[in-house]
Amino acid sequence: MFAVRSCLPALTGLALLASTAACSGTESAAPATSAAPAGTTTATPTPSVPATSGALPPTADAQGWRDSSARCGAGERLVLLIGSRLETMQRLAVCEEPGGPRVLRAEVPQLRAQPFEAKFFTFTANSQQFVAADGMKLDLSRQMVTVADDPQMKRGVVQSFTVGEYWSSF
Repeated sequence: MFAVRSCLPALTGLALLASTAACSGTESAAPATSAAPAGTTTATPTPSVPATSGALPPTADAQGWRDSSARCGAGERLVLLIGSRLETMQRLAVCEEPGGPRVLRAEVPQLRAQPFEAKFFTFTANSQQFVAADGMKLDLSRQMVTVADDPQMKRGVVQSFTVGEYWSSF
């Protein structure tokens, strides 16, 4: 049987010897660099900003959709916008209170005549899920909005619509 303990002092000694040679001061601490040709500039790193999926759609602002009830309230932060055109414009905005839960505010005439809200339920690998007060479940992904368990539709019928406009703060 091979004993690791018998090799440990030798390995420790080699590591110590290698680190002593590297820190002996005979080599330069700074890596070698080549000088930039005269008249050129070097790029400086830009400060990091929150990643988004691009600019807000032209019909939206920092609170949500301008001409819709799908907007965030005072003190809430907009985190997701989704728009899609079926027979009418479907608009969804996900808002987040500082340190609080997310809420979906939606104006989706295809589903409800009146605007509605849904509470955050869970994240999946590719989406966020919300549940409305009447039990309707909405799954929001970059490509599709899927609605299930809608009490105003037959049980078991799943309705989906393709996302046309998408903006995310994350």
